Amino acid sequence: MAKVNISKMDVQSLMDLRKRVDERLLEHRAEIQKQLNDMNRAIGGYRYLGLKFVSRSWFNLDTTWAFSLVLVGALSLVISLASRQ
Repeated sequence: MAKVNISKMDVQSLMDLRKRVDERLLEHRAEIQKQLNDMNRAIGGYRYLGLKFVSRSWFNLDTTWAFSLVLVGALSLVISLASRQ
């Protein structure tokens, strides 16, 4: 919103400005309320499922990378051996 010099505004213009500010505040309030509801849902899911479930269902990134590297190495070896024949 642009800066407004309210000292030179008449009463009707001030009332219109107030209405626009109220509308913007309501929009921001609704957005913040939605974000809070989403956060509460996430926290509720964590509380319902518990830490053990989260830790068990979380994948091990080190194992994933190691498996990926072994798979790529094996695939490269197979392709290399196949191209020699």
